[in-house]
Amino acid sequence: CNEFCIGRLFQYKTVSCVVNATCGREHYFHLKKADKPRRVTVIGGGPAGMEAARVAAARGHKVILLEKEKVLGGQLVPATRPAFKQGLHNFLEYLRHQMEVLGVDVRLNVEANVAVVKYTRPEVVILATGATPYIPALPGLTGENVFTANRVLTCGLPGSGKVAIIGGGLVGCETALHLSHQGYEVVVVEELEQVAQDMNIISRITLLEELNKAGVQLRTGLSFQEFSSGRILCRNPHGQEEQLQADYLVLAMGSTSQRQLAPELAEHFPLLMEAGDCIRPRKVGDAVHEGFAAGWRIK
Repeated sequence: CNEFCIGRLFQYKTVSCVVNATCGREHYFHLKKADKPRRVTVIGGGPAGMEAARVAAARGHKVILLEKEKVLGGQLVPATRPAFKQGLHNFLEYLRHQMEVLGVDVRLNVEANVAVVKYTRPEVVILATGATPYIPALPGLTGENVFTANRVLTCGLPGSGKVAIIGGGLVGCETALHLSHQGYEVVVVEELEQVAQDMNIISRITLLEELNKAGVQLRTGLSFQEFSSGRILCRNPHGQEEQLQADYLVLAMGSTSQRQLAPELAEHFPLLMEAGDCIRPRKVGDAVHEGFAAGWRIK
């Protein structure tokens, strides 16, 4: 993925690794058994929650992990669906396997609230509820042919046709490439003048080359305004309207943190930590590193 290794070199930062929080800090983050095993409840089974549970359990704590979905993975589930993301999929399977190996009590299909968390009798609570796709209040975004990128990556589209992806960041561009490989005609609409600016330069160069080879159209400098009856209304920097045609609209416009539980949990559980996108939507490496730190800090 190049994000925390060579990507950090280009940012003049210390080299590390997205999936290994100890990389470059092995001495400081040496894992050892806790002096006093604690009861730990982790809320959220995404990369931050699973990594926190993994580290806490490895240190000898008794860990319960609550996940509202029917599978573990969080954002890693849609992120690892494209064939070109197999390396990250391996990491997802590793985390799931570690839950079994280390004896983490995983409880799926559980919507956490204060009462549910109290029932687990935790001494420490780690909130890792992640984020959900951002959907702006613009006309036409509640129609049946409008989907989030997460939904499309996980479940696909209901039929063939032309797809317009609103948002040309990492998620939008990778979704575009994934759909083009499935035979869709894809156009990416981005308000900025360039796409994939939230990627490291090495991966960005490769992704742009692959998008070009796949025939994905990149329409930059266009602000999405409305979607109706297969017609997409956009506005250019000069204020002029432009129209595009698409059978499906896919939204990749960022995410919104899900930390509504945090204030209430803080009232009942003094030892509360947060990790991952529930703090602020970012990338998988940030979630993994914060999850590791949360599990490591339990005294």
